[in-house]
Amino acid sequence: KRIYKSSADGVIALQNKLGWYEKDDFDNVVSKWDKVVEILKEVPSPEEIKAILKEVELDDSEFYKLYSQAKIDDASLYAKDLKDRFSVLWLYYKYVAN
Repeated sequence: KRIYKSSADGVIALQNKLGWYEKDDFDNVVSKWDKVVEILKEVPSPEEIKAILKEVELDDSEFYKLYSQAKIDDASLYAKDLKDRFSVLWLYYKYVAN
């Protein structure tokens, strides 16, 4: 509720329906790990993203002025709750952040 405020009830209802907080899907993740790594290799690195932003004259320092590190950390942990699909953000939440 701290993150989603007035939208929290809807987000909580979605996650209760999906049940991903309760699921132990480690074996499923491990069985598909090679495919996950293959897909993630296609994602631009932070350095590549910064180069793209610089090329189109967007200064990432403005982003960091607008958002505190706490907000960025919250986004990394909780953006996964907004969709009805299992994404890399769930992997981060379940296997890295906790």
